[in-house]
This record gives sequence, C-alpha cells and structure tokens, in this order.
Amino acid sequence: EDIDAVGEERSETPAIREGSYFVGRNTALMQTVDGAPFTISVRKGRSSDGIPDKHARIIRKLIPIRDAVRDVLKAQELDQPWKPAQVKLRVAWSNFVRAFGPINTTVVSTSEDAETGEVREVHRRPNLQPFLDDPDCWLVASIEDYDVETNTARPGPIFTERVIAPPAAPVITSAADALAVVLNERGHVDVDHIAELLHAD
Repeated sequence: EDIDAVGEERSETPAIREGSYFVGRNTALMQTVDGAPFTISVRKGRSSDGIPDKHARIIRKLIPIRDAVRDVLKAQELDQPWKPAQVKLRVAWSNFVRAFGPINTTVVSTSEDAETGEVREVHRRPNLQPFLDDPDCWLVASIEDYDVETNTARPGPIFTERVIAPPAAPVITSAADALAVVLNERGHVDVDHIAELLHAD
C-alpha cells in the first residue's frame, strides 16, 4: 500500500475559508481562491509548472489533520461529544508523522558574514511551508509538542483533553434576557420556553 495514500480522506464539503486547501470530488487538490475552488497543479517530470509533488503529498496529509482539529474544537465549543474527532485527529497525525516526520520539523542552518563575523541562524519548516497559505496553518502547527533539539514531537493536549471550556449557562434576570436566550436557541419567540426560563407561568 502506498504510504502517501494512507490516511488521505476526501473532504466531503469543500472548505469555505479563503485560502483553505481541500480535496475535490475528483480527488484533485484544490484551494479556495477569491471564494471559488481552484485546482492546484502538481509538477510532472521536469516541468516547472505547479507545486512539487512532495508539497502536494504534505498538503493532502495535513488536510485531514486540520479538519479533525476543527471538528474537535467545534464539538467542544458546542459541548457535544468530541472523543471521536480526537480519534480521527490521532490517526491523521500519526499517518503524517509516519510519512514526513513531525509537522513542526525545523531545519536550522547557520551562516557567518565574512565581513562582520556575525552568525545568522535560519529556521526552515519544510512540513509547514507548503501549507502556509491555509488560514489554519498555525492552528495545525500548534497541536504537537515539538522538540527542535531531537526533532521529535508528542501529541499536544487537544488529542486527549478538553481545550475549550464548555459554554457558560446564560444568566437570566429579566424577560429580555429570557427572550434573547430563546431567540438564540430556537430562532423564534416561544412564550412557553421564556416562561420556563423565568420560572414563571
């Protein structure tokens, strides 16, 4: 089995955020540009058109991680079960690490200025660089605890813990508060529910 195909899942609904990468229905790598889906061309052979094949493979493996992170956060925000999304996240992250190493892999190089003797350090992140256009790039980067000295990463808290507090219960001290809560929850006026919230008949 091709290791690059492991864990790649088609995005069922195209990402709607500007700059987001997704896999189209035809399995093509896509990106939202000016609000519309745009097919990313991948270099073939010696051609210079498109992105390198390795970059496309990295992006394809980061998409399910990004989507799982979003799912975990959304479920926690709405106080819904989030463990299944954490399982998907762990699988997607493990597949990525197995294929490319940690998301935050950092290559440090130094150069010395011949005239001044000043030493400059340059940090490159080859696994994040292809994904920089995605608006959730740094969200994806934040999920692992990375050690630059050993180039190893451990899953961060989002893999096993609640990272967003549950929504606070609304404080209702007046009919206006109750009305606001009912409109937010149901989208229309429900007098009976307003009365329940006010503990009045």
